[in-house]
Amino acid sequence: MPKIALPSIGNMDSLGVLFVLLPGLLTCLIVKALTSRERKLDAVEVVLHALAYTLIVHAIWSFLNLWSWIPTPDIVGLSSISVLLGLTVATVTSKGLLFDTFRKMGLTTESSWQSTWESSFRHAAREKMDFAVFHLKDGRRVMGDVRGYSAEQLNGHIVLDQVKWLSAAGDPVEMDGMLVLCASDVTFVQFLSSKKVSK
Repeated sequence: MPKIALPSIGNMDSLGVLFVLLPGLLTCLIVKALTSRERKLDAVEVVLHALAYTLIVHAIWSFLNLWSWIPTPDIVGLSSISVLLGLTVATVTSKGLLFDTFRKMGLTTESSWQSTWESSFRHAAREKMDFAVFHLKDGRRVMGDVRGYSAEQLNGHIVLDQVKWLSAAGDPVEMDGMLVLCASDVTFVQFLSSKKVSK
């Protein structure tokens, strides 16, 4: 009877390579968990991101070891840097700081966000334009405090608070509670400052 060859686990060198790559994978997981992206990364892109983060984590750890007076185990130092790097990258990505800086330097004209729709809402929030008037395809208009929105218009929604339906004649009709509006029904949006709305 022929013997069945079982797959080998490998030697300790394989485990050493995995240990080296773990900091980058940890950073990658933190960034993915804290940033919302419509496009999902495939396996190759995840590995490339993890490799890049691994390189950065090991470079920072090597630099810190040159100036460290307190001996710290690699597992503690690398894990700490991985978490801090993940939090930093997630913050910079969520706030669009990297592309803002590049645009100010004249290196790019690209936005930090995937669509003009998302860019407009984020810019309005940054400029304290909390309220917006949504002109709908059926001719109606609704105004409200924007509490949430999807990154894409075609498959997304908008959440409004302090809702008022606007008509050509008469006072605005206020509605209690919150309204979830289908973003694909919107023809255009007019952003307003909350100060102007309160006047």
